[in-house]
Amino acid sequence: LRPIRKENTMQLDLRKIITLALCVCSMQLMVACQSASTSPGAVATPQPQWSDIEAAGKIVVGTSADYPPFSYYTSDFQIDGFDVALMRAIGQRLNVEVVFKDFAFEGLLDALQLNQIDAAIAALSVTPDREKEATFTQIYYVGEDAILARADDPQGDIRVPRAMSGRRVGVQNGSVYEAWVQQNLVDARLITLDQMHQYGDMELAISDLKANRVDLVLLDAVPAQLFLQSGGLKLAGEGLVEQKYAIALPKNDDSVAVQINRALTELQNDGVIAQLAQQYLAINAQEVIVPPTPAPPTATPIPTDTPVPTATTTPLPPTLTPTPECIYGMSYVVDLNLDDHGMTAPPVLSPSQGFTKGWRVQNSGTCAWDPAFTLTYIGGNTSASQMGGQPVAVGQTVAVNGLHDFQVNLIAPVQPGTYQGFWQMRDAQGIPFGERVWVGIQIPGAPTATPTPAPPSTNINFTSNRARINLGESVVFSWDVSGVKAVYFYEQGTRWEENGVAGQGRREVWPQRSTTYELRVVKANDAVEVLPIRIEVIVNNPPTPTWTPPPAMPIIYSFTVSSNHVDVGSCVSLRWDVGGSVNSIRLSRSGLLLMDNAAQRQYNDCLSNPGEYIYVLEVSSGQQTVRQQQNVVFQIRPQPR
Repeated sequence: LRPIRKENTMQLDLRKIITLALCVCSMQLMVACQSASTSPGAVATPQPQWSDIEAAGKIVVGTSADYPPFSYYTSDFQIDGFDVALMRAIGQRLNVEVVFKDFAFEGLLDALQLNQIDAAIAALSVTPDREKEATFTQIYYVGEDAILARADDPQGDIRVPRAMSGRRVGVQNGSVYEAWVQQNLVDARLITLDQMHQYGDMELAISDLKANRVDLVLLDAVPAQLFLQSGGLKLAGEGLVEQKYAIALPKNDDSVAVQINRALTELQNDGVIAQLAQQYLAINAQEVIVPPTPAPPTATPIPTDTPVPTATTTPLPPTLTPTPECIYGMSYVVDLNLDDHGMTAPPVLSPSQGFTKGWRVQNSGTCAWDPAFTLTYIGGNTSASQMGGQPVAVGQTVAVNGLHDFQVNLIAPVQPGTYQGFWQMRDAQGIPFGERVWVGIQIPGAPTATPTPAPPSTNINFTSNRARINLGESVVFSWDVSGVKAVYFYEQGTRWEENGVAGQGRREVWPQRSTTYELRVVKANDAVEVLPIRIEVIVNNPPTPTWTPPPAMPIIYSFTVSSNHVDVGSCVSLRWDVGGSVNSIRLSRSGLLLMDNAAQRQYNDCLSNPGEYIYVLEVSSGQQTVRQQQNVVFQIRPQPR
């Protein structure tokens, strides 16, 4: 996490970027200024008071464990990070146990209103809109942005928005940086809407930056240091966006805020926060700038009431109470099978074994779930953790407080190891909400052979979404390989030399017979590892003679989208690279033909209706056709991080 020191390279100024601070207002002033009214659409649910938390001996804290170094899962599947460690230190000071629950970031404040959690900490920046929904503690962290560019980018220091004019800018979907780019670059007509690229995973943004698919990436300064260390990048700017992080608490009760603010003050004065910053953010204690702790204000005497003459008033008609808006919520209840016991004992499965994972969940919101709501994979400890899983629709209306069982069909990865994949709910507009669930399994290592082969690389993942199909159906292969010289994907028996692929990719194929596909990896030491996946094709009337592929076939080398989650009104950029024998190229969106026999290799699609759309690229030689697809969710803009 420490900034890289190189000559003639602009560096991160940690003193300017990160300040761990107490709020300028004292706790007494902050508590006095907080409103006692509920925000529109708030739930009339009893909110926790400090006496309730103290009696229970625990405080339930919501976080979103996908944002290192603030909140993330460790290699041993435990939640950790700067925010997590800070909250644990607060719990020790207050003599209560801290219990963490992992939520969709967009649903954290809703979880407070639904009384699912007592507090939320997840790099939450304080904004006026959020202050309408929650009470915030005093500020514990102040940070700034960083603008990354390729190391060979000729542009110099970026200090004003105009310096980003005409550049392709990558941002995290739903972040304050996305809102800033929209307001200061797109709305100001310095860049076009399709020049703003939104990403759910910032590692994909950095990958596109290095591949020259975007020019700049705007993100938090601390995570930017990690990406700078990977090489090939430089710091192109800083200081355009400031964020102030605080802990969110329910409205209408200040007793919890008073206790947490007291603990924060003690931790600040004792140097604990500075120690945590050094441990998790790589900031030396002497580099941390801490404003002096404000003294409590002098109490203002309360004036003596002066009798006021009584006036006769005309009663006003009762005020109509607006109908509260829907607040969607989901609570995990129990694993229906394959219980991993909190990832302490994941069940053992065989490589490529098909299985079904089930969860029972509860609708903990204020409105019924629509049948179109889905449970969707969002990530895991490796790229193979999806295990071929696809979004599963609710399929029926689920009433408030009702229970629902989800079943997801999966295929175990090929490589030995422990896998954890996370799933979360999305509403009909694709907006995430509720508590996350996961599936955890183990794949045992292969038995020792003679002679003993070199152990498979832990950074090679190769999976398929299906192992058995009917003739005419497709199979999607995915792979993620790093730190090697070359990668090839091909059908067994064909020339692997002609089928080189990128280290990360996916390929949809339509096998005409039972066959084996292989991923051939040439490692840095020139050792070769071949990973096979067998696909069984069920044929009612097997053809005679055996089908053989035509000598000249079309090839889709790549088919990518700028982001799989795009805001309604924004654009998704689709790019592809094809070769071999090509007679026609067709691009369609959910059955609607967008391009026919077009030679260009890019298409920008801008939609105003929310929903999930399937883009299919179809390349034909006249005799043989190959296809690949990408799923893109157009969603209403979520709350900024």
